[in-house]
Amino acid sequence: MDSQTIVAPMTPAGVSAVAAIRVSGSKVREVVCLLFGESALKNLKPREAKLATARDYRTMVGDDRKTAQVIDCLLYIFFEGPNSYTGEDVLELYPHGNPIIVRELIQVIKSVDGVRLAEPGEYTRRAFLNGRMDLVQAESVADVIHSANRDELKNAHRLLGGALSKKVKTLTEQVMDISARLELDVDFAEEEADPDYATWGVKISAIRESVESILKSFKGKAAVSRLPLAVLYGAPNAGKSSLVNALLGEDRILVSNIPGTTRDFVEVRLFLDGGEIRLVDTAGIADKATDALDALSMEKSKEILAEADMKILVLDGADDKCEERASQPCLHGYDRAQHLVLERSESTKTKDERGECCGDACVLIAEPTGLGTKCKDESCDRICAGMTNEENVIARNDSGACREQSVAEAIQPDFVVVSKSDLGASRPGGASRLPEQSEGSSESRLRISSKTGEGLAELKRAMNAALFKKIENSEDLWITSEREKTCLEEALAGIDRALALIRTNPAVELLAFEMQLVRRSLQSITGEISSEDVLQKIFAGFCIGK
Repeated sequence: MDSQTIVAPMTPAGVSAVAAIRVSGSKVREVVCLLFGESALKNLKPREAKLATARDYRTMVGDDRKTAQVIDCLLYIFFEGPNSYTGEDVLELYPHGNPIIVRELIQVIKSVDGVRLAEPGEYTRRAFLNGRMDLVQAESVADVIHSANRDELKNAHRLLGGALSKKVKTLTEQVMDISARLELDVDFAEEEADPDYATWGVKISAIRESVESILKSFKGKAAVSRLPLAVLYGAPNAGKSSLVNALLGEDRILVSNIPGTTRDFVEVRLFLDGGEIRLVDTAGIADKATDALDALSMEKSKEILAEADMKILVLDGADDKCEERASQPCLHGYDRAQHLVLERSESTKTKDERGECCGDACVLIAEPTGLGTKCKDESCDRICAGMTNEENVIARNDSGACREQSVAEAIQPDFVVVSKSDLGASRPGGASRLPEQSEGSSESRLRISSKTGEGLAELKRAMNAALFKKIENSEDLWITSEREKTCLEEALAGIDRALALIRTNPAVELLAFEMQLVRRSLQSITGEISSEDVLQKIFAGFCIGK
């Protein structure tokens, strides 16, 4: 291991109230003396926070220490090895979070002979090499830092606390016990009777079950760390951008009374109780595009809706007709799922063929496959397929039966928000209320006001409940490391080979060899057996200062 002392900031670059700097290695005491003087070194006590003025004593005139340039008045704590994060002597400094101060402190510390800037993940690597943690715990440090939701963070803390390490250690001990007995049989093969393969088979099968159970818990980091996607959509000027700004508590998106202000979808990050999510404000979806750019904007909105984990339809609460259309069922009794837009098919007739009843190209009004434009033949009780999405959205006029829906409302939402409740407060039922099932609809709805804040807390709770569903068996842990997964797969393959050998009554030497390979695979998980290349790959992905 490198014997040099390392220094790095533990907090991100930028202005903050407080910053943190860590120094680790044999030169820590010299750094204390350089920054705070010999008196500080004489009174240095482990784990005691002290307030002192850090100076650059390289700038002092003669022997007058008071002439040295002041860097900052700060707190510092000394941790004596091996009882520290890295297992070495560690000094942590907590200056004001001015980048100038942080930079000057690091420059002064680096002036001590044998001190250099730390590499990514070097502190945690030294902690592993000095026995302060195993490799599973070292990898979980990055998971704790980068967890995107509460469940992922809880799992990372379990890994850091050694929950997986204990399971692997138990399995390793069981394999070592079997290996020892096998090797004993090898040494005394001529003096003993035939080995008891049946007993070994039961024990090895039990180990296989445990290894397979851990392996099945694997969840790729990309999937676990993916932020849930919630998309707001609706007609132009429904209040989507205002709602995003209200949820964020800041004016992040341009808001205007002019319909079509939002031309492209805008993505922001929103923190809920369960974790961080991606919240997208889309361009308004109208029944007809006003121009080519408007059509392209609506197409982009539909594309992002296809990826959404939660689709939230925003209705203009100030528009009585819009709310009435959305809340009331079809006069024929069909629900909204039965009014899906028809798609084109090979059997679709051309536009010229729609002059009369389209026969097989039509669908019965009573069928829940969709509704379209009625045939010109009034005696025909079918409707034509093959129209554009916009044409197929309108079921029939009121005299025909079904009410009209907008293009936006035809997209099945997971949740409906009626905006601008402050403008409709005088109407019956205008007050904000908790999510409930609307009559004739399968989705929940909520009245909100971006201006007054009514309903925003309830909306956040509803989004949190839907996007961060409680995981069953939350006490169980899962693994996210591809390296650990590979080691487990290698161990499982070795166990399967050993069980296959047992069924053929092999030489004990072959069985002992396979179990040695299984043991090495399990020991590789916790780092009892590791190579420099493996360590370099793991810690290269860490940030500097961790």
